[in-house]
Amino acid sequence: MTMTAFELDTGAQAEALARVSRHYLAAGAASLHAASAVARGASGVLLVGMGSSRAASLTAATTIGTRWPTQVHEAGELLHYGMRTIGPDALVVLVSQSGRSFETVAVGQQLRAAGHARIIAVTNDPSSPMASLADVVLPIEAGDEATVSTKTWITSFAVLTMLAATLVHGEDASPGIPGAVLEAVRVTCEDERLADAAAEQLAVCTALVVVARGPALAAADYGALILKETTAIPVECMAGGSFRHGPFELIGPAVGVIVLAPSGSTRELCVSLAQETATLGSPTWLICDDAGSSPAQAERLRVTTLRRVPEVYSPLTLGVPLQRLAANLARMRGREPGVLLRSRKVTDRE
Repeated sequence: MTMTAFELDTGAQAEALARVSRHYLAAGAASLHAASAVARGASGVLLVGMGSSRAASLTAATTIGTRWPTQVHEAGELLHYGMRTIGPDALVVLVSQSGRSFETVAVGQQLRAAGHARIIAVTNDPSSPMASLADVVLPIEAGDEATVSTKTWITSFAVLTMLAATLVHGEDASPGIPGAVLEAVRVTCEDERLADAAAEQLAVCTALVVVARGPALAAADYGALILKETTAIPVECMAGGSFRHGPFELIGPAVGVIVLAPSGSTRELCVSLAQETATLGSPTWLICDDAGSSPAQAERLRVTTLRRVPEVYSPLTLGVPLQRLAANLARMRGREPGVLLRSRKVTDRE
């Protein structure tokens, strides 16, 4: 079977992640230190983006929130309904892989026109319109990307994770991405059959729900987005607790449930949820790691075990099986994985 551009980019993520880690261990370290200087004295932090760029910001926001009041904003809503809420001393982190997302650029333009002086841009194009508005530019070093976000997702998440650590810990922050995490991502990316069994089980579903808690919510949000745009199946991301508050009524043979359960304080809660949704009739895919107990494969339950990484880094590995699933389900539905039929890779209009 010939690999599509989307699948080739998926397999190339480990190399992209290693490249961006090397950059910030060397020349890029100065940019992180400059970002820390811009943040000095800030009243709070806003992370602003659209689509996968917004999703990539979720885990970093939790880390930064241990030091500053921190919020993640969808750029389009902030642009029309929230600009007046941004204080003059707020640090604004604009995230756009292309640096050309219409709403995110417009937020930066309005801030700069108002004299705002604390703007950081996280982008794959340091010469982009968004980057020109920033005080500090943090490149994601993803290289070329043919279709929907893969390499740019993983490198955006990595840069935002390094930025968060720098803002909170300053020069005491560990630079780069740990070697064990890079190796776990490499091993995961090399497994081209990672989602085959899950795809066979979930192919009968007319809708999917991706459920997670804590740092893994970033991967769930991203995964729901790429599954929608790659397969045209309705997919929703939900926090594990919220899923029980009403949406649990969705459970049944037509709705597939994907549960992300990396090691952390809520791992067993997520594992238990996957067991329950399978028992109640939903085809369920549990993605966990090898650090603790997990249920055996069952009639409606598929279990995939990844290498363990610290929970804050877990979205780096968790995104990969969701990408593989998206490719498999797209093929089953007669679509070329990663090819957009009604939208564009760079959204340059509202």
